[in-house]
Amino acid sequence: LKAAKTAMKCLKSNHKLLIFPEGTRVGEGESSDAKAGAALFATRTGSPLVPVYIQPKKRRFRPTTVIFGQPYHPQVAGRKATSEELQQIAHDLMQRIQALSQEAVWPGPPGSATGSAGQWSWRRGPPGRAGPAGCWDP
Repeated sequence: LKAAKTAMKCLKSNHKLLIFPEGTRVGEGESSDAKAGAALFATRTGSPLVPVYIQPKKRRFRPTTVIFGQPYHPQVAGRKATSEELQQIAHDLMQRIQALSQEAVWPGPPGSATGSAGQWSWRRGPPGRAGPAGCWDP
């Protein structure tokens, strides 16, 4: 409960928060349904959701593809979202992440960034190479 309150305070202060929609990290070849936590935080604080695809296969000291989708504000019918609305928002978020995975073919060299159709992708190369710091800034 304290973690949820801290997360809400963080988002209301316009800070960024990374949440795995499944409620935990999911390993290679595993699948899990999305929990409603990210949707709850977004609807209660007015914060946008940003779908992020992270390449499932990671090797130490090798580049990893990360794709950031378009930020969006989920809409609810009333003042507070119902549990069904939260679950639908979570499902929609997972579909957007899945769509980003189809774009995971990396066209550029490690350390460079490229964008297409409003999505930004990059691979961080080994330490010492220039590249984005891993943050999305509107």
